[in-house]
Amino acid sequence: MAVPIEETLPEPERGAAPADWVAENLAELEEMNGDTAESVAGDATGAVRIEFAFAAQDQDIADELAEYLETEGDYEVDVRSPETEVDEWSVHGTTPEVTVTAAGLDDWVRTMLIAGWAHGRSRLDGWSALFD
Repeated sequence: MAVPIEETLPEPERGAAPADWVAENLAELEEMNGDTAESVAGDATGAVRIEFAFAAQDQDIADELAEYLETEGDYEVDVRSPETEVDEWSVHGTTPEVTVTAAGLDDWVRTMLIAGWAHGRSRLDGWSALFD
């Protein structure tokens, strides 16, 4: 049975990441991301999976973040090495099937941003909904 997306990761401790860093990254995601919490919640008539990607500074940080997401969120994740000299290590993944609301998806994005900060200041590069 699908769970609400905001319940797939532990709630971060208050102040776990600098508020200005979180706000800046949220603004960047809103500007760059094709999906919005409102559009996904409006289109989702049942359970969906959410795919996501993080940029990490090195392999150790990417591996640590991937382990956290696999263990705590039961997410399917894949660590990828840089393809060119200017690329970064990345962590790509998908959630299990989840239910979404606009507020729940907003909470999840914020939690993912903070998880990235807590694991080597990795950046959530984007997310999108996978509809069946």
